[in-house]
Amino acid sequence: MDSDQRNLSEQSTRTTLKAAIEAAKAGRRGEAYQLLKQLVVADPSSEAAWFWLAGVTDQPDEALTALERVERLNPKHPRLEAARRWAQGQAQPGAGETPKPVSASPAELGRQIKPSWKMSLASQFSPWNCLNRLWLGAAGLVLLLVICTLAWVIWFQVDAAQARLTGPPAPDNSERILALQPELNAAVSESRWEDAVAVLQVMHALEPDSPTLARELARVYYQLGLSRREQGDLEGALNALDQSLALDPLQLLAQDERWLVDTYRRGTLYHQAGHWQGTVESLALVHRKNPDYLNTNELLYSAYYNLGLSQQAAGDLIGAQTSYQAAAELLPDEPLAREKADEVAWLLRPPTPTPAPSPTASVDPKDKRIVVDVSEQRMYVYEGEKLRWKWVVSTGEPGRDTAIGQFAVQSKIPMAYASTWNLDMPHWLGIYWSGPLENGIHALPIQRHTGYKLWDGFLGQRVSYGCVILSEDHAEKLFEWADIGVPVKIQP
Repeated sequence: MDSDQRNLSEQSTRTTLKAAIEAAKAGRRGEAYQLLKQLVVADPSSEAAWFWLAGVTDQPDEALTALERVERLNPKHPRLEAARRWAQGQAQPGAGETPKPVSASPAELGRQIKPSWKMSLASQFSPWNCLNRLWLGAAGLVLLLVICTLAWVIWFQVDAAQARLTGPPAPDNSERILALQPELNAAVSESRWEDAVAVLQVMHALEPDSPTLARELARVYYQLGLSRREQGDLEGALNALDQSLALDPLQLLAQDERWLVDTYRRGTLYHQAGHWQGTVESLALVHRKNPDYLNTNELLYSAYYNLGLSQQAAGDLIGAQTSYQAAAELLPDEPLAREKADEVAWLLRPPTPTPAPSPTASVDPKDKRIVVDVSEQRMYVYEGEKLRWKWVVSTGEPGRDTAIGQFAVQSKIPMAYASTWNLDMPHWLGIYWSGPLENGIHALPIQRHTGYKLWDGFLGQRVSYGCVILSEDHAEKLFEWADIGVPVKIQP
């Protein structure tokens, strides 16, 4: 936009705002309301327009929403707190949630019922009028009575014939609307929004030009959208909110709710597809706007946790730590994310340098080596050519075989955790990667929530998920003896 266009736009905004303020001060609240609603849509950064809109709307919830926008634009607005107290004082319990029943009077909704032609005809041929005007003699009186009687007979025959052909006269539209009023009031008071919409659609069809009925129908559609959202019908909620905005496009609450429903729905679709990054991006927006919206916290926790697992498996430890920490902040009482964050923090710690051997040391760390024989289910621990220990072990069960080859100790963790099986693994020595998981040497694993030692009594048999399993005592000795880099040979 060039400078001339920008100046023209600013001049138009100032003119519209001035006209709205003058209308509000003159008591023409409806005119001011429409001008201000148009203005905040065209220029959402107009602090003055939002402030005046809060003063002219007849909806306390809309006034509070407008003042919230003022606070975002200028938290130090000098009259903000006074205006908010006034708006809160206008609100009644449940304001903004249940629309008030339509309270239209006959004068607002329709026309006055006009006397029918039959009443006019009856008044013209009334026998009492004939008698009042009688000035003839006795013969004239008799003749006049005969004529009036014949007129009455003819009138009743015509009326009866018309009733048989056309039925009773159709009521005026205002009468029909008033007749539907009790049904609408009952539906609104009982929060039966589907029924309330159906009744108001009939009323609006009878008076399509009534702004009151259009506004009430928009509000009931909004409430229907909230109800469907709570029931988990997100598509139905979006449809109802679209109907509401079609009737009243400037509803701030309906605009906000439609954005929330649509963004939340997109996040749930990502979650169902296992697209964790997309889930995080969508639901984080919802969480920032409304942290208590539906089950956003639980879904966002799950997405962050699973994103962390995929990042850790791909070797992105920094990203995994960030994701785990975000999940732990969402649900502090859930331990898994916090434990995974601690695990990654340990993996990211600076490497501990291996101390140089003392002059009096009898064993050079370079002479240490570990040999695991799968066929014998035995481990041999050497210092140079000297066998220091020979222990019974358990390697991977068939189908989950421990890999054969030359490896080395690459990690040491006093108590590792296998989230896949919810197992604690004491005295962990990691030796090689198998896909996203690390296999190693450790003591009998322990189920975290029960304390049960897995494979206790089965050492010497191939029972593990791929690791090399030792007794508690042997695993502790090996953990203290082995250094990072000690060779590990696994032979068939």
